[in-house]
Amino acid sequence: MECNINLNKIIKGNLQYSVTYGNGLSNHLSMAVIALYHLIKEDTNLLPLLDALNERTIPKLSIYKAKKPLLDFNQIEDARKIDLLGKIEYFDAWHVYFLKQIENNGEDAVLKQWLPLLIKGLSGAGGHCLLRIYFALLAKGELEKAVFNEELAFGLSYFASYFLPLGKFSKELPKLSKIKKSISFKITNDQVLLNKEAKYSLVNSHLIATKLKIISWDTTFQNLRTNISPLTNMFVILEFLAREAIKKVDFALLHNITVGQAILDLLEKYPYLHKTHIKQAYLDFVIGVYFLRRNSYEIPDTTSENEKITLEEIEKEVPNLKNDHSIKSVFSLINLYKRSKKTIFLNAAKSFMQYYK
Repeated sequence: MECNINLNKIIKGNLQYSVTYGNGLSNHLSMAVIALYHLIKEDTNLLPLLDALNERTIPKLSIYKAKKPLLDFNQIEDARKIDLLGKIEYFDAWHVYFLKQIENNGEDAVLKQWLPLLIKGLSGAGGHCLLRIYFALLAKGELEKAVFNEELAFGLSYFASYFLPLGKFSKELPKLSKIKKSISFKITNDQVLLNKEAKYSLVNSHLIATKLKIISWDTTFQNLRTNISPLTNMFVILEFLAREAIKKVDFALLHNITVGQAILDLLEKYPYLHKTHIKQAYLDFVIGVYFLRRNSYEIPDTTSENEKITLEEIEKEVPNLKNDHSIKSVFSLINLYKRSKKTIFLNAAKSFMQYYK
């Protein structure tokens, strides 16, 4: 496929900036631009969006300057590399390592080796990391090879250096006979068994990843995550999340939806992921968000659909979107609608567009 000049230019330009800014916020620019390109399929329409996103985001970003890595991961055995996951100071080392691996062995081999491990860290930060990888893969055919390799290496390095599992994983995947037909639990405020300092941090942190790290120490949360089957149908969970978003748009729910949609696509593209803990890691993310919200969580057998709305009505508004969160959420919800033909996803898309202008 021929390289798209404007899309390639934007992605290449964003590679000079850090994957995070403002004390941990994620750099959404490449993800949002790729999502918009796949929604409108017109390369030239990306430039007005870039101006809008630049004005809002780029001045806050930290310039990424490749330093001499603290370690040379190409000289370290894999078992030792695994011990170094989740340490932000090794981002440069991971970046050099993944870029060389992709160039030498191709992205398929690198993803097959590392994704099954990295997805265990699918927390708040891990969700953004997986999305950056996912959107890079979506744009592969539209980017120069060197730009694609760098963007994918950025995503993998982001994942490795911000790796944060929310608990332990069993060595074996759950058996099919243990599937539960529904998920239901109720969380009340007195269930947070944290010390005073941790509670203060929980209230005063604005980052999902920080909040999830704090509650991962909580006994009640760990009991919830180990007692709920990760084999629950992901599409049913996504319908539930869409219904919740219609009632009240929520930043964390948005990421539950976008990450879930990305996982569905990745499971189709890479069947070997079915034999990993990807669904349990995703459910950790969803349960964690509800634990933080202190809400009841129940997935019914059927999901109600609100007002009738058409795909054409949503697509008509897409070129006017200027917020990275509305762009990514609408991309995911249109994708889910096309899979299911359930208008609840279009209603959720409308809610996100109205909220994130």
